Amino acid sequence: IIPIWQEHNSTARSCLRCVRLVWSWAKAHGHVPDGIENPADRQFGTLKELLANYKAETDDRHHPALHYSDIPAFFLELKRKTGIGARLVEFGILTSLRSKACRELQWEDLDFEKRTITIYKRSNKIKKKVKMFNTFMSDQVYDLLMSLPRDNELVFPAPQTRGVLSDATPGKVFEDLHIQSLSTGGAGWVDPVLSKLEKKLVRATLHGTSRAGLKTWSKSGEQRKIIDAEAIELCMGHKLDDPYDGAYNRATLEDAIVHPEDHADLLVRIGGYSDYFVRLTPTMQEEIIERTEY
Repeated sequence: IIPIWQEHNSTARSCLRCVRLVWSWAKAHGHVPDGIENPADRQFGTLKELLANYKAETDDRHHPALHYSDIPAFFLELKRKTGIGARLVEFGILTSLRSKACRELQWEDLDFEKRTITIYKRSNKIKKKVKMFNTFMSDQVYDLLMSLPRDNELVFPAPQTRGVLSDATPGKVFEDLHIQSLSTGGAGWVDPVLSKLEKKLVRATLHGTSRAGLKTWSKSGEQRKIIDAEAIELCMGHKLDDPYDGAYNRATLEDAIVHPEDHADLLVRIGGYSDYFVRLTPTMQEEIIERTEY
């Protein structure tokens, strides 16, 4: 378990949970001799001591995202892909909702007459749901939802279990389309900035593409002059006083290089002081852009 414990901690925990439950069932039904501990018990068993020196690795980089100009071409390929996972990703990109909200969405959360989607925070433990916010259906979202079968309370049920789709589903869809692109001579579906920084192809994700992509687009070119920043935050279900805004300003910096006259008052933090971005050297500007998240 140690290799994936460090690199894929959530997967490792899920594996241990499954083993622990199976072992407990087996012991309760007399299939395990007395005195033998559950090998997946991290709280009281030997495994607690064995994993003590292995800390889960964390990834502080932002979620890899397609550049917003690549999304239309990606969407065409996505539309050709069959399966509920592809429709989930399609819905996620069109709405910019988080993966969990998309995967847990139920038909009762939709109002086709008012064209609204209500997002709830659900808890299986207490059988309760708490309303978080509403978002609107575009024509494309409406058409997508109307094309789906309604044979389950979930809008995007897992094909086999008929329960909530795995959180790995969006990643698998992106991986399939990425491999398909490479196999036909394409460039793959990658985050161009991270790919450049890491000197390898970094496959894009749903979270990065649907959410960071929206904010990057809204702050690029003419959009930044006509699109209300607070409206974008509300579309994404952010509180207006949350700290996310600083993570999506790459587009503004890039536009400042092309149109410095429009960003004369743009201040950036450099070490222990601030300076006007347009006054910095090209090398310093590029360095700041590369360290800035979408």
